[in-house]
Amino acid sequence: MEKKPEILSVIEDIEHALEDQFEEQRISWDRNILKDKNQHWIGYNTNDKRWYNNKSMYARIDPHYPTPQTNVLSDKAQTIRASMMKAWPSPYVTHRIKSERAKRASRSADIVLKHYEEVLKMKRKTSDILGWCLFAGGCIGIPYANNDTGKFLPVPLMDMETVVENVDVKVCSLCGTANPPEVQQCQNETCQSTSLIPEKVPKTIERPVPRLDKTGNPLYDDIPLIEPGFVVSSYYEWLFDPFCEEIEDMRWIIRRRIADRETVEKEYKDVLEGKKLDSDSNMSDKYWYLQRINSWPSSGVRFNQYEGEFSRYFLKDSIPFREYLQRPKGKDDKGRYVIVAGSEIVHDGAFPWEDGKWHYCHFRYRKSPGSFYGISLADDIGPLNDIINRIDQQIIWNRHVFVNTKILNPSGSGIANSEFYGKLGTVMTLRDVTQKPEYLQGSALSGVMEERNVRMKDMESLSVSDPTGGKMPQGRVAAAAIEMVLEQSAVKLSQFAFNVSDGLKEAYKEILRIFRTDVVTPMKFTVIGESDEREIETLKGEDLEGEEGIEGGGLDIRIDFDSVFPASRAAMKQVIVELLQYHAFNPQDPFHQSIMYKIFGFDKEGMNMSFDAQESAAKRENMDLEEGKDISKIYAMENAGVDIGTPEGGQALQQNISIALRQGEDSSIHYAIHRQDLQREKFDKLDPKLKAMKIRHFKITEAKVQQEAMMRMQQQAQMAQQLKGAPDMNKMQ
Repeated sequence: MEKKPEILSVIEDIEHALEDQFEEQRISWDRNILKDKNQHWIGYNTNDKRWYNNKSMYARIDPHYPTPQTNVLSDKAQTIRASMMKAWPSPYVTHRIKSERAKRASRSADIVLKHYEEVLKMKRKTSDILGWCLFAGGCIGIPYANNDTGKFLPVPLMDMETVVENVDVKVCSLCGTANPPEVQQCQNETCQSTSLIPEKVPKTIERPVPRLDKTGNPLYDDIPLIEPGFVVSSYYEWLFDPFCEEIEDMRWIIRRRIADRETVEKEYKDVLEGKKLDSDSNMSDKYWYLQRINSWPSSGVRFNQYEGEFSRYFLKDSIPFREYLQRPKGKDDKGRYVIVAGSEIVHDGAFPWEDGKWHYCHFRYRKSPGSFYGISLADDIGPLNDIINRIDQQIIWNRHVFVNTKILNPSGSGIANSEFYGKLGTVMTLRDVTQKPEYLQGSALSGVMEERNVRMKDMESLSVSDPTGGKMPQGRVAAAAIEMVLEQSAVKLSQFAFNVSDGLKEAYKEILRIFRTDVVTPMKFTVIGESDEREIETLKGEDLEGEEGIEGGGLDIRIDFDSVFPASRAAMKQVIVELLQYHAFNPQDPFHQSIMYKIFGFDKEGMNMSFDAQESAAKRENMDLEEGKDISKIYAMENAGVDIGTPEGGQALQQNISIALRQGEDSSIHYAIHRQDLQREKFDKLDPKLKAMKIRHFKITEAKVQQEAMMRMQQQAQMAQQLKGAPDMNKMQ
């Protein structure tokens, strides 16, 4: 019998030693997930180590035995996830030091980060992370370099050829030494003459030349392009060192999954040398059970007795796939990374990260002292939710007992009398079959309902309120009341939000690290930059390098939020009303009017020309100017048929400034957008001719705004005179 490799024995010993501890955790995760799916009446089978539906136990006593399902746990979790995701902010990159290099790198990194936040669907993955934290206490994020992008870089194949070429040298006329052509003095230490004569001498060199096919065309090799990737994995897949509370302190980590046998044999064919991998059906079934639940936050999960038989058909060509990672212990230690497919070691090498650090991300709902695994919301609320369901069950059941007092709880049913009869109604006990049953009076209904209310308040204190329903604070307008409920809920979730944001910061740092180290070819990015402006940048990994000698290059990733809940539309309207009351908002100012119309959802003057449309038009003008389109000239030619670059056109512009502007535009909005554009770093990098065009259009818009302001002042002065009794000059004319 072939001796088992030592490292394989180590991995199996760790799995065996942690099996009981892991199963204890896994049981609670299963229970919490089932309860989220409205399966509250469940029991645990110690033989199969699975949960089962225990309604049948009650049905043996009475088919109509009540099993109410008040799912406060799921309602609270949905409120938390929905509310947090509505306002979850996007990350941004900034610089911690005053360095132009760090500033440029932070801008490039911000573009890359926003691109991959969208491409990797990080918003959806954040929702999955919240779900895992709420019901399992936490999860693991795995950043990785994805070389299976389907994108390739054609690189020409080269061969080396030996040729003789005449090269330039300077020959010393005294000693005959051949010197490089750039020197002015003989490099012979005993000579050092300045009498050098330029000459050409033959030299044998090797140079790369393109490899050609039979037709004389160059041959190319397609190299896959690498991009960052990120996946979310549940606790189910992992075994951790039980003596470490934080992932950065772990000495070793084991990840357990299943994999397709054919795919693994193909990928590691050089190691296996034609050997076929064996499969342990029981282990595959176990690993599949742990892995398939990773999709739970995005899709439903069912636990039933048919699952094992159903999955075995699809597992017949699958094998257990284990990864063992051991961190380096010292300077000379390279650590270890072992992959075991089935019972064969297909990879045994050094720790995968050269810096000797873990690059996984840990997310937790709340930290549990002395434990790596987090505490979940379900752990807090689940037991209280069970008590409420029991109370509801007892209320309904005892009403039934009052009507039919002959129904008894048979011995061996598995249900305690206290649970069967509850705290209400009449409890019957038979001391002897020849004697009459003894009737014991239960608690009053008011006392039981009070206990139920207390449990509900306990759950309310542990979670958040939905501002769309329920009782609002008295003496407040609707907007302020909603805002108060949101703020109170945000306080309860602040620590959870900080925990998630800290994990996401690490995830985004890893995404940028992978781009910086693995992306060597330029990539084009089309992203939404400042004020929703479209930006197209060509970047590669080295563009993200910040200041040398400073950790992280002086760059910093931030996820800032005042509240994890969104500001309501009603609250925003209330703010505008209060600003108007305190005269902090000028309703006569066109720009303030536009903001007010935008918040209230009105179209300006009923012309369907909203603030958003004006803003978008101004931004399109900025982009046209950057592309070399002189829009002031174009507008003047379209509106008045004149060229403002000529003396006649300049005179026409002085008489009517509007000819060089877009028809129907709100100049105050365009003025604000153009002024903001002139202050950006992007403007400083433009060609001087493009800068001049932008500045001229800005000054034309500014003149129009000043003209409109003067007209408003004249109209207001005229209205004031009319109120005093002065004649209307327009009517007199």
